[in-house]
Amino acid sequence: MSYEKLYCIPFLVAAFHCQAQNDDKFNFGFESQKDKSSLSDGWFKWGDYNLAIDSLAYSGINAVKITATGSGKFGCIAYPIPAIYSGKTLKLEGYMKIKNVKNGFAGLLLRIDGKEGILAFANMDDQQIEGTKDWQKYSITLNYPQKSETIYVAGILSGKGEAWFDDFNLTIDGENIETLTEAEIEEPKAILDTAFDKGSLLDLSILTAEKTDDLELLGRVWGFLKYHHPGIAKGNYNWDYELFRFLTTYIKAENEADRNKLIIDWIDSLNPLENCTECKETDENALIKPDLNWIQNQDSALKDKLLSVYNNRSQGQHYYIELTPSVGNPDFINENSYENMPYPDDGFRLLSLFRYWNMINYFFPYKHLMDADWNIKLKEYIPVFLDAKNELEYELAALQLISDIQDTHANIWGGGDKIDAWKGSNFPPINLRFIENKLVVADFL
Repeated sequence: MSYEKLYCIPFLVAAFHCQAQNDDKFNFGFESQKDKSSLSDGWFKWGDYNLAIDSLAYSGINAVKITATGSGKFGCIAYPIPAIYSGKTLKLEGYMKIKNVKNGFAGLLLRIDGKEGILAFANMDDQQIEGTKDWQKYSITLNYPQKSETIYVAGILSGKGEAWFDDFNLTIDGENIETLTEAEIEEPKAILDTAFDKGSLLDLSILTAEKTDDLELLGRVWGFLKYHHPGIAKGNYNWDYELFRFLTTYIKAENEADRNKLIIDWIDSLNPLENCTECKETDENALIKPDLNWIQNQDSALKDKLLSVYNNRSQGQHYYIELTPSVGNPDFINENSYENMPYPDDGFRLLSLFRYWNMINYFFPYKHLMDADWNIKLKEYIPVFLDAKNELEYELAALQLISDIQDTHANIWGGGDKIDAWKGSNFPPINLRFIENKLVVADFL
């Protein structure tokens, strides 16, 4: 073999490698750079440090270099990917080389964002990678949350020094994202239901004691089904609007037997229940247990129907609620605020009461510490909400209900403009305090 042929082999291999990287779906190797004056295609800068394409690559001809500056705090090279793939676990791998890194760290960064902010995040800061190190492969893993919208693949440097990054690779459940096909995202049926966007068309102004009892039971059943029935959990129903549909018939029930049969038929009209093998009894040592006493008080047919739902209840992902990542607070999602209805009609005012009462009933951990029994509040507030004659009375009814949970974090956050106007914009230029049970002027403004 001639020396010329031997000499050409490395260049042929290098050319093939570069071509393969350029054909990749994602520019993880920094090889695609249409504009030589900017960063590699698809990548962008976070932070204040200097970023540049560099020829000191792990493979191919390009890597990215981050150089610390005197004034900045960190630098990051990031690549956004639409979260349109199915899976449960993300793993980011990549090669990194560092020089004189101190007073900080260098590492890979993986961030997952949803509609309302960051859902999951890792940047290897806990490993405190410092000093001078040649090219090494690193990896980080995150759970892939539901409702993810964007995945950020990145490399980060904080403190002083320099860091190079090259050849990132992202896998979902062990499969290279380069080989995955986009998941077919089907819109939940609940989103497609717009029948009552302009109003419920309900008149609930004639409210007898019997009808109040009927509405109290309906509020309990509606909320119970919302948070337990698998079909509702999957987003197969706009549960707000199903309430209005059912109310048109339910409100006409002439006696308890007719009323209960309507509820049973309503439940039967939903997606059939499947046998739940994961639905277990609540641990007897649990501090807070489900309150099912109201179900036990129903006639045998309705009680059995409701208990059937409970015994085969939804498990896992839910259309109307999820847990805040790393915190565990309930996050009530897909709840339309109906901002176009500052003074909603009878049906929507009743809906607002049903919504809030059930949120507190099922998810507020301090319900047992309230002065009043939350169980009686649903019936108590039905006439208050339905008798609200204007926007101010409706806002005051909502504020009164909120105050009953005795939590200073709870308030009307937005939408209380009539209350603000009612209270007025003027106030005395003093600060008052109670000292030894006496009201004292403590300061002047």
